[in-house]
Amino acid sequence: RVAAMEEDFPEKAEWDDYLETLEDIVYNLTNNIDVQQTEQRLVEYERANRASIISNQARLAEEARKVQLAAHGQAAAVVVDDKAVAAAGGPASYAPTMSAAPAMAAQPVPLKPAAMDGNGTLLPPPGTRPPPLTDQHPAALAAAWSPGLPRARALQEAFASLLLSS
Repeated sequence: RVAAMEEDFPEKAEWDDYLETLEDIVYNLTNNIDVQQTEQRLVEYERANRASIISNQARLAEEARKVQLAAHGQAAAVVVDDKAVAAAGGPASYAPTMSAAPAMAAQPVPLKPAAMDGNGTLLPPPGTRPPPLTDQHPAALAAAWSPGLPRARALQEAFASLLLSS
């Protein structure tokens, strides 16, 4: 509800006073100090500065739209109606109108679900194979893997399972 900007204040001291007032309001409301009085103060401020609040909210929304359009690689064109500016009392009022650019970029198409086996394990995409694990692969180096390790492990398991009787 309170949306003033630094450009709205002619002097830095007035901006600082405004910020201190906001800090007091937030502190009072979060710590349950004079809640009714603080809320009444907000209502009075909103009544007194309604036009400025709406103008600033529109300006913030337009800036957010420009950022979103720029992020999607589209030009953000803003047309300001000169008649509306003059009727509102000069260039301090902000009156954006929509241009030919869409308000929102096209949304991506959802992908199909990933393939899973009966146990819920993800399967690789059809037609692909995982890359072969070599002794130079980073995971192999970290685990001290070598091409002869599976064979040595299999032999170790086989001989360990033999029961020798004397």
